[in-house]
Amino acid sequence: MNIEVSKKIWFVFCKLFLGEYWAMKFRSASVFQKTIIVSFCIAMIFVNISCQKSESALPTGLVPLSHLKINSVTPEYLLSSGNEKIEISGQNFEKGLEIWVGKDPYLNVKFVSSKKAKCITSPLSATGRADLTIKNKKFETVKKEPFFVVSVPANTDVYFVNSSEGDDSNLGSRPSQPWKSLKKVSENTFTSPTIVFLKRDEVWKKGLTINSSNFTIDAYGEGRAPLIDGSFPVSTWSNEGGGIFSKRVTLSSTQALGNISENGQMMTPFDWDSDPATSLSSAEFGSYTFNHQTGVIYIKIDGDPATNEYLISKVVFGVSAQGKSNIKISNLSITRFSLNGIDLPDCINCEVKNVTITKGGGAFLFKNPFGTPKYYYGGNGVQFGNSSKNGLLFDSNISEIFDTAISPQTYSDNQQASNFVFSGNTLDKNGLSGIEISILNPLGGASNCKIDDVLISDTQISNSGKGWSGNRYGEGRGIKILTSPGTGKISGVKLDNVLVADSAGEGVVAEGDSGDITISNSIIRGNHDYGVLLADPTSTTLKLTMITSLVYNNFGIAGVALNAPSALGIVLYHNTFYDNGQVNLAIFGQSGEAKIKNNVFFNSGLTSQLISLSQLTSADINHNCYNNSANMFNYNNALYSTVADFASGEGFELDGVGEGTVGFVNPGKEDFSLTAGSACRGLGEVGLGIKTDINGKSYLSPPSSGAFEF
Repeated sequence: MNIEVSKKIWFVFCKLFLGEYWAMKFRSASVFQKTIIVSFCIAMIFVNISCQKSESALPTGLVPLSHLKINSVTPEYLLSSGNEKIEISGQNFEKGLEIWVGKDPYLNVKFVSSKKAKCITSPLSATGRADLTIKNKKFETVKKEPFFVVSVPANTDVYFVNSSEGDDSNLGSRPSQPWKSLKKVSENTFTSPTIVFLKRDEVWKKGLTINSSNFTIDAYGEGRAPLIDGSFPVSTWSNEGGGIFSKRVTLSSTQALGNISENGQMMTPFDWDSDPATSLSSAEFGSYTFNHQTGVIYIKIDGDPATNEYLISKVVFGVSAQGKSNIKISNLSITRFSLNGIDLPDCINCEVKNVTITKGGGAFLFKNPFGTPKYYYGGNGVQFGNSSKNGLLFDSNISEIFDTAISPQTYSDNQQASNFVFSGNTLDKNGLSGIEISILNPLGGASNCKIDDVLISDTQISNSGKGWSGNRYGEGRGIKILTSPGTGKISGVKLDNVLVADSAGEGVVAEGDSGDITISNSIIRGNHDYGVLLADPTSTTLKLTMITSLVYNNFGIAGVALNAPSALGIVLYHNTFYDNGQVNLAIFGQSGEAKIKNNVFFNSGLTSQLISLSQLTSADINHNCYNNSANMFNYNNALYSTVADFASGEGFELDGVGEGTVGFVNPGKEDFSLTAGSACRGLGEVGLGIKTDINGKSYLSPPSSGAFEF
């Protein structure tokens, strides 16, 4: 190729990528200048190839939305997905743009109205806030615009709701044209998959009823999560005497009384009896009751109610979806509802994520047909009712609920519920329990029901029975698993990496035919009754399997107790027990198996480590590590003060240790790892199938006994 041809080729390239001006400059430039210009032209070729590669690497079916016009106003939002067009709503740029969502995902912006194509890439999050950088043909930043990114699947309708700036006569499909009320959403039945975005920092005073499947609730904008608040002010009270004041409340057919607050503090509920004086006879100031037949509220206070602010709940549910499928509820706050924060009866593939639910429940349910108590009241944070399946609840905070934070439950005949995952949640100060898995029989006659496969993981449950509703029915349990007699069976309940602490009652309790309860990598501490209790005189399915868990400072009779003489038994591998009540492990009734290996039992008081009231069946007790205590073992009415005596008398603990030093690093700071001189190191049996300890550290061979390798 001769020099003149080469010059012409480079002239064409420069004209193509840099324009006429720079092409003419090339002709008259010096050798050095031409070298610079040629290098820049080559760079532009690679830029153009890069943009083309971004396009060619896109997922199949991704459609560009070309020639958008976006002006200097900040774009409202960006709709994106991995397999459909994206859109920037209602704005104009001076130049047309071609916009793609790449694999990573990244937002690739390419000028299409100019021959000088520029490829701009900036990170794109699934939902949140991002920046769109716009550059001119010299790669100078012209504009850096913030926008909101929301992920929308293909063929999905989108609506926006803003309680302060919206109007129900708007189209609702743009943030600039939002609806105002949740009633507008509730009254619609959507035929296509639908996402409704609620504006952050906004409040709604009515609940949301979902009447369509394939429906998602999420948030948009900045600020706090959208709030559904079911409370309303009441005033002008009548004096009934004795510090009791009354107020008649008008309710619609879709409302119910639930709870009352005084100056922002939740008041204590008391069941209705024959009259207000009787109902509140044992109540302290700051309490309430209500006559559900007349709609009259009674409060007991010290002072004049006119000087205080009272709010009552009327909204039955924060969000409800009955008999629907493919429901997602995310980034929402719900408070002061009368029954359930989120109610999902017969809901299939329903997911709740990153919600905050607090201070709700207390509604009248029905008169008790069997005697005491006279009436039933209730209210849960999130309830998956009857034949719900594939229910998910992630990364949520649920506190101060009348009964239970999370409950998959059946309450009618012939219900089949299954496949629930509750992970990453924080549950605090709920009246009955943090989590209740129950087959109930409230009115009699329920039978042939099942709940299968419930996983609770990475969750903290604390202070059950210590909220505004008190210790409901005297239970206050961290986790409650129950089948009412003759109603059905529960199976496949698993706890992994769960903290259950400071409950007014038991940490974990299972009754009825509740199946094999598996607890792993968990901490059960500071509960005011048993740490873990499985008890039922007739159950044939109850069984406890506990591995690599820490049970300490529980104040009931025992840290772990089994009283199920007809059930399947107990398996305890690699757990650490420390200072639990009168005994670390109590077996009052057992059948099936009793495998107790590689555990550490420590009790600083003059109490027993292990009690069994009878001869255990299929028992294997060995390789456990104990500190000395008086009457260390109480087995089948025989007392043994040492491990050696126990081995000699019963044939157990032939490889156990009770005379050495257990050696915890710092129990006062919950550090139950083993010191270098611990007799529990390397004591465990090999081959139990447990690879890692409670902290994820690999066990050696032979492993240490207890929940901690070191």
